[in-house]
Amino acid sequence: MANGLPILGSNFQFWGHWWLPEHPNDQNVGCLSCSGGNLRLKLLGKFDAINPNKLHATVPVIFGVADGKMFTLWNSIQLQFGLRLPGTIQQHFGHMRILSGAHLLNKNDAQFSGLTVYAANLGPWSGIRPVEPLISTGDSLEISYRMAPIRSREIDLTDHGLALKIGSLVSTNDKEYKRYGFDVSPAISLEFNSPRLFDEAIKQSGSLQRVLSLLIGTELIAEASTIEIDGGKTFDTRIGLLFEDAPPDDNEPLGSFEILVPLNEISDIAEEVFSSWFREEARIRDAVDLYIGTMRQRALPTPTEMTSLAQALETFHRNVHNEGTISFQSRVKELVAGFDRTLVASFGIGDSFPKDVVDARNYFTHWNPKTLKTKLSGADLSNLVSKLKAFTRLVLLSHIGVPPNVIVRRTLESKHLYLPEAVPIVWS
Repeated sequence: MANGLPILGSNFQFWGHWWLPEHPNDQNVGCLSCSGGNLRLKLLGKFDAINPNKLHATVPVIFGVADGKMFTLWNSIQLQFGLRLPGTIQQHFGHMRILSGAHLLNKNDAQFSGLTVYAANLGPWSGIRPVEPLISTGDSLEISYRMAPIRSREIDLTDHGLALKIGSLVSTNDKEYKRYGFDVSPAISLEFNSPRLFDEAIKQSGSLQRVLSLLIGTELIAEASTIEIDGGKTFDTRIGLLFEDAPPDDNEPLGSFEILVPLNEISDIAEEVFSSWFREEARIRDAVDLYIGTMRQRALPTPTEMTSLAQALETFHRNVHNEGTISFQSRVKELVAGFDRTLVASFGIGDSFPKDVVDARNYFTHWNPKTLKTKLSGADLSNLVSKLKAFTRLVLLSHIGVPPNVIVRRTLESKHLYLPEAVPIVWS
């Protein structure tokens, strides 16, 4: 993986020496580890300058050298200490942000010129193949590989002070008699027109992951991240980022035909789509976060999806169209009316859709005895949620400039992913 880092959220252990920048001679042997997505630093001893009884105290900076790398730990939280008898106190820290490859002091002083996110689904979304296979089927089978002439694409977003660069990290992976080939890590980079502080860079990265999740059709899970120290474009200025994350799953990346809105579908308007996202994000971020919460690999209970999607639509309409105190049903009606009737009809959405959504939502959030008459369950509720998710997706993507007909066509081409239909079980 990028910069020799473990995949985010995966288990690892790095043994080394650790110290506070202001006390370089007070070094302790310790282990930086990740288990179940939780980051920990365990010292076989303690820092003299930090009272182990001050639990939950924040340590701004810890330096270390482990596994042949320099590490900077920012904003570590002191946890319950251990005690071995006879022996010493073992200080524990957690919940830090980790930079691998450099020693940097206060994160409010360091400046960065770019940030890169590596994720498997970026490959099928971008459609960029950095390595091309060449197969000859003549008298003898010949297989060879070459670097593709076009291995990246840039999207200029000058109005937002940045540019996006889409491509891959490619490295050879040969082991004689066992393996010959390449390792490819699809990536997207944010290059800032002017240096950013750490928190600003991380916020911009989160923003980019949101819009890519919308376009890809499933939550974009970063496998690794690197950040570039301001002042150069050399390999030495790129340092790895580690932070607490969910353990990686074993799901295969989507096929190129399963991506909801691949880059080639919006190739001519990519700048406008991303520019619209960065311009509109402040207004629609809450709605997008509610929607993305329903996209995760492990499905939420259907009632939770129902209420989250309904709230996403209500929040979107309130922030974008009307802050007044109109009913939820009126908001949904206005949103449906904003699209060509035949487009939404292809999702199975008819005149009763706004009321159906309101009644189903109200059963879980605004209950009264009358709601029992309209209660949906089983396949009926699942199918309404499926249509509601497809419609929410249509609302959000079209707002940032993705053509509605593209969204609908791609949805219907992969109905098993984006508009699944449940069939009631009938016991004879």
